[in-house]
Amino acid sequence: MGGRDDWPESTTLLAVELENVAALQSRPAEDWHTVRDRARRVCREVWTSFGADQAPDSDGSFAVFRSPGVAVQAAIEALRRLSSEVHSSGHGGVAPRVGLHCCAPRRHEAGYARLDKHTVAQVASAAHGGQVLASEIAARVLESGGSPVELRDLGLHQLPDLPDRVRLFQVLTPGLADVHGPPRTQGGAGRLPTMLTPTVGRDGELEELAAALSEEGVRLVTLTGPGGSGKTRLATALAAKVAPAFPDGVHFVPLAAVTGAYAMWATMAQVLDVPPDGHIPPGFFDYVGERQALVILDNVEQIPDADVVVRTLLASAPHLSLLLTSRRPLHVTGEHEHKVPPLLLPTGSSFEAVAASGAVRMLVDSAQRVRKDFGLTPDNASDVAALVVALDGLPLAIELVAARLKVFSPKAILGRIDSALDLRSADRSVPERQQTIRDTIAWSCALLTTAEQTVLDHLGVFDGGADLPAVEAVVPRDELGGADVVDLVLSLVDASLVVVSESWDGEPRFTLLETIRRFALDRLEARGELASAAQAHAQHYFEVVHSLNKAIGAGERASVRRRFTLDVDNLTATVARGAAGIKDLGFEGTEGMPAVRVIDRFLRLAVECRRFQLGLEWAERASRDASWATDPLGAAACLQVLAEIKERLGEVDAAIEHARTSVALLRDSAGPEEDWPRATPGRLSPPDLLVIDLFLITSGEIERRDLDGAQQAAQECLEVSTRLLAAGKISGGMHSDALRQLAFVALEREDFETAERYLTEVGALLREAGNDFWLTMWAYEFAQLEAFRGDTAAAHARLRDITEPILAYDEPETTVLIAELLADVVGRSYPLLAARAFGASSMVRFVEGMPAMASEARYNARAIERARELVPDEWDAAFTQGRTEDLGGLMREMAALPVVEPS
Repeated sequence: MGGRDDWPESTTLLAVELENVAALQSRPAEDWHTVRDRARRVCREVWTSFGADQAPDSDGSFAVFRSPGVAVQAAIEALRRLSSEVHSSGHGGVAPRVGLHCCAPRRHEAGYARLDKHTVAQVASAAHGGQVLASEIAARVLESGGSPVELRDLGLHQLPDLPDRVRLFQVLTPGLADVHGPPRTQGGAGRLPTMLTPTVGRDGELEELAAALSEEGVRLVTLTGPGGSGKTRLATALAAKVAPAFPDGVHFVPLAAVTGAYAMWATMAQVLDVPPDGHIPPGFFDYVGERQALVILDNVEQIPDADVVVRTLLASAPHLSLLLTSRRPLHVTGEHEHKVPPLLLPTGSSFEAVAASGAVRMLVDSAQRVRKDFGLTPDNASDVAALVVALDGLPLAIELVAARLKVFSPKAILGRIDSALDLRSADRSVPERQQTIRDTIAWSCALLTTAEQTVLDHLGVFDGGADLPAVEAVVPRDELGGADVVDLVLSLVDASLVVVSESWDGEPRFTLLETIRRFALDRLEARGELASAAQAHAQHYFEVVHSLNKAIGAGERASVRRRFTLDVDNLTATVARGAAGIKDLGFEGTEGMPAVRVIDRFLRLAVECRRFQLGLEWAERASRDASWATDPLGAAACLQVLAEIKERLGEVDAAIEHARTSVALLRDSAGPEEDWPRATPGRLSPPDLLVIDLFLITSGEIERRDLDGAQQAAQECLEVSTRLLAAGKISGGMHSDALRQLAFVALEREDFETAERYLTEVGALLREAGNDFWLTMWAYEFAQLEAFRGDTAAAHARLRDITEPILAYDEPETTVLIAELLADVVGRSYPLLAARAFGASSMVRFVEGMPAMASEARYNARAIERARELVPDEWDAAFTQGRTEDLGGLMREMAALPVVEPS
C-alpha cells in the first residue's frame, strides 16, 4: 500500500467498546453502572488530554481527532487505562477494543455524519479486546502522514448494515498485543462459534481439508463421523483457516434443532442476513446467488430433505461452497466425504508414545483447565493411555471425563469407566443432545429405523468386531421386517455408527466404537434380548473354532492364525460368559455340550496359534466350571492341553503331572478300550486323548533328561497306539506320533540306527495319510538325525528341499526350527551367516512369544558354541546384525549355498 498525497483533509473518528459487555450486564445493576461510569470518565479524561474534538452527544465512547497519529496514541492510552480500571473492578473477562476511521469533516446539527459514525462503531465491534482496528481509509491516512505504526492487512470484511465490504487493518505498535483471532465481522472467521477447547491432534486433517476446498470444482465437503468425534470443532477450525479465500466470508448455520427443508432455508437466511422476502427460494438467491462465501451447515443428518436443499444451493449459487457436518453423507453429486476419525490413540506403551497421542494431549489440555497441576507423568501415563483408549479417542467423551480429573485420578476413573456414558457436562451451553455421551449416541439412534436399531444393538455383543457371517448369525431376522442384514449394516456404516474395515482375506469387518458398544449392550439388556444374543454369539464362535481346528489338521496354519488373531476377543468373550448351552451335532444331549468340552476346543486352537498365556486363562475358566467335576472326559481333555501349554512354557514337572492326571481320568471313566469310539478330527475321543497324553509324558521326560522314564513312556505310547490302530480307533498319523517319540529318545541316546528305523516307519505312515505338512516336518526330523550323526551334506540337501515349502506355510514355530537346524549345518563352513541366522531366529522367537524348549535350547547352544569358535571376535556383531534381518531371506541364502561336505 503506497503512500498518497492527494487525500482530502480529514478527521479521524475513534470508537471504543467493551468486549463481552453481556457478561457485565448479567451482573447486579450497581456493578454494571459502576464499570460503565468509570469507563466514561477514563475516556473523557484521555480524549481531553490528547486534544480531541469531542462530539456533543458523546458519552465517552466516541471521539474525533484532526491528527490520525494522535488518535492512535489516544487509543493506546485509553486501552491501557480502561484495562486497568476493568481489572481492578473484578471484571477481568471484559476488555476494551478500539476502531479508527477517517472521513471528510461533515458535521450536522446532531454531530458527525451518521454513516461515518456507524462505520467506526462497526470497526470497533469487529476488534478483539486489547486490539485497535483501522478502516482502509484510516490506514492510508496514517501511512501517508508518516505515522510510525505498523499496519497488518486483514483482508476484506462485511460489516453489518454497510453496503460494501471494508478492508480492515490491525494497528501494530509497542504497547498493543500482536496476536488476536480473526476480525468479528459478518461472515468472517471471528463470527464462527467459539470453541472453549482447542482443536488438538487435527493439524494433518486441517491441511488436507483446506487443500480439498481450494481445488477447482470442489464445492461440497461433508465431515462425517459418530457423535462426539469433533466434527463441528473441526469444521469451525477449517472455516477459520480458509476464511481469507472467501471474499464474502464464512457463515456458520446451526441446524441441530431443524427438522425440515423450510426451517433449513429460514435458518440459513437469518445467518446470511437475508431479508424476510428472501427466506425461501427463489427469493433467497436474489440475495445469495452471487456471493463467494463458505457456508457451514452443522448437523444435517436429521433433515429428510437436506439433500434437496444442498443440490439447490449448489445449482443456484455457483460461487457458494458448502461444508457440512453429518453422521452420514448426503450422497449428492460432487460431494467429497471426509470421515472424521477419533483422535490418535497411543501407538505404544512408552511414555514418549503416550505423550505423542492426540487423544492424550486433548485429555491433558482439558484436565488442566480444571486442575492446573495436572500433567502426564511416567507414573500415570499407562492409566491415561488406557483411559483414552476406553473412550475411543472421542473428543466429547474426553472432555466429559477430563472434567472429573479435578477430583479423581486417571486410575480411579478407569475403575468407573462403565458409568462414563452418563457423565454430564458442566458446560450448560452444550446442546442437550451432547450433555452426556449417552445423549449424543441416543440422538443418532433416534434417527434410525427399528430394523437398523435392532442390528446396532445386536452388534454390541461382539468384542473387536465381526465379519458378515457372524453378524448374520447373531441378528434375529424375524425382527427386521424383511429387510436385508447387509443393507442394514451398510446403512449403519453410512450413519457413522459402525466402522467398516477390510480384513486380511479382503472381507469386510464391522466394528463399534467401545462407547457405542456399551450403549448398544445397555439397550439390548433393557429389551431383554442380551442372553439370547450372547447365546447366538457363542454358538457361532464355537462353530468357527471347530472349523479352524479342522483346518489346522489340513495344514492351513497360517490362515488359521490370522483368523484367530482377528477374533481372539470374541473367543475370549465366549469363554468368559461360560460357554454354556452350545449345541454340537456330534454330542449326545439336548441341553448342549458341557462347558468344559467347549472350552477344550478353544484351548486346542489357542495352543496351535501359540497363545499360551491366553490358553492358561481359558483353562483356569474351565477348571472353575461345574462341568469339570461332572464330565471327566472333558476335564481330561482340558488337562491334556494344559500339559502341553506348561511344557511349552518350561514348567515340565507340572506338564507331566497334568498329563498323568488326564490318563487316570480317561482310564477310570471312559470304559473298556474296545468300547471307545473311533477318533474324529476336531472332536474329543478317548483314543487320541490317551495317545497324546503318553506322547506328552514322553516329551516331558526328554525335556528333563530322564531318558529311562522317556523310554518307558514312549514304549507304553507305542503299545497303546498299536492296539488302538489295530482296532480301528485311531489313524495312522496318530500312530506315527508314538513312533516319533521312540525316535526322539533314540536320538537323545545317540542311537542313530534305532532312530532312523523308527523315522522310516513314520515317513511311510505319513505318505499313506497324504499329509504334506507333516511330511515336511518329517523331512526336518530326518535332517536332524543326519546332522546329529555328522552327515551335514545329506542334512543340508534335505533342508534345502523343504525350505520353500516351510516358508509357504508361514508357520513361525516350524520356520524357526528349520532355520536353526540350517544354521547349525552351514555354520561349520559359514559361521558368520549362521550367527546372523541365529540372531534372526532369536528375534522371531521373542516377537512371537515362542521360547525355546529345554531340548531345543541345549541343541542350539552346542551349535552356536561350535560355530562361534571359528569366528570368536566377529560372532557377536554378526548375531546383532541378524536380529534386524528377515529370517526367510537368510534361510534362502543358507539353502542356496553349495552342499556342505561332512566335516
